[in-house]
Amino acid sequence: MSPSRKRLHLCLLPALLLLWACGTRAAPEVHLIPQGYRGPVIIFFNVPGARSALQEDGREYRIGEDGTLAVSSPPNYGGGRLGNFRYFYEGPGGTRERLAFGASTPHDQLQVFAVQQGAIPLRPGSREEVRFEMYVVGVPDEMPDWSDRGHALLEKKVAAMPLPR
Repeated sequence: MSPSRKRLHLCLLPALLLLWACGTRAAPEVHLIPQGYRGPVIIFFNVPGARSALQEDGREYRIGEDGTLAVSSPPNYGGGRLGNFRYFYEGPGGTRERLAFGASTPHDQLQVFAVQQGAIPLRPGSREEVRFEMYVVGVPDEMPDWSDRGHALLEKKVAAMPLPR
């Protein structure tokens, strides 16, 4: 394939994915984060042997004390209203406190921010990848190192994952 044709394919692929995502509705999500947790949160998808995130009315992600969760479900791609994605601190006895989410929240307030999705190789040079979603819970003005902390946690957890057989 010629270099110009290869560039065209690389440009068209993201555009097609964007069109597909806009036409598809993501299922509603509830993220349950341990009360008081601050830092990066990472959800790993398609992990064999992990529990499913699928619920009758959407998806539920119960985040672990270390800020991570592995689920057997695929990522929840597609468009949707921001209200369909809800984040809560979960306390003793299942009490919930809603966390702010969105660009309109002031940077000096507790919130969920910096949501990103991606894939990372299971091992350097490996073709096997693990898909993930990462976001941060905290006060953006107090967390200048959030990106470094998130990527360090991501690399640590992926390095500990078993290779597929």
